[in-house]
Amino acid sequence: MTETVLTQIADGIATVTLNRPEAMNALSKALRHRLYEVMTTLDADDAVRAIVLTGAHSRQGSISRNWAASRERWVPPMRKGQTKIRSRR
Repeated sequence: MTETVLTQIADGIATVTLNRPEAMNALSKALRHRLYEVMTTLDADDAVRAIVLTGAHSRQGSISRNWAASRERWVPPMRKGQTKIRSRR
């Protein structure tokens, strides 16, 4: 099985590469869990001063969300000072 998150550390800079080019590096549930594990490990490493997040061979040039594999509803980020999210329904 291919590793979905690749990590390389050089000179205090960790490069984390999402490795799902066939899905344009969409964030599936499994990939989000693995990314969380990797980021938590890197956060605890005192030798890491910066983290660069990138995607492998993505035609889109950015990370997308795998909506087909997820039944979660997108929730917009809260604005500064906002205490609750207003429903758009």
